[in-house]
Amino acid sequence: MKILNSVLLCLVCSSSALAQTTESLSPFELRGSGGWIGFPDDSMIHHGLVGASLRISAGRFGVEPELTYMIGPGDDRDVVLAPVISWEFGGTRVRPYVLGAAGVLWHHAYGSWGKEFIASGGFGVRTQITRRWSVSPELRIGMWPHLAVKVAVGYRF
Repeated sequence: MKILNSVLLCLVCSSSALAQTTESLSPFELRGSGGWIGFPDDSMIHHGLVGASLRISAGRFGVEPELTYMIGPGDDRDVVLAPVISWEFGGTRVRPYVLGAAGVLWHHAYGSWGKEFIASGGFGVRTQITRRWSVSPELRIGMWPHLAVKVAVGYRF
């Protein structure tokens, strides 16, 4: 019983310390992401994705310029540059959020590049692993019609 009480006391104290120290960090968070995105056509066109962004937060509100590179079948490649806005809910350690993004998609297939508008909306959950590191699984639906699932790892300065 003493061991259980000691573990619970450590968890409570560490989460309390996390809540106190998170606010003193800079509003900048560098994030890397990876995941899957699918574009429906006659069938789903599957792509892998990697991305990088810099999230700038002001309380629960965040703005995040994001660059994403997608690899589809054959020579199908896409690059997206889109600012993302988000609003977080909840406590200090686990924070669900909603987001919206709109930007430009450059598409490469069959030896040529094209440019299109792209927009998406979705939700995620940001979990502070340590004072500076976070993990955020995310789900987005958007236009060009697509569905995306990804996980971002963030480092806050």
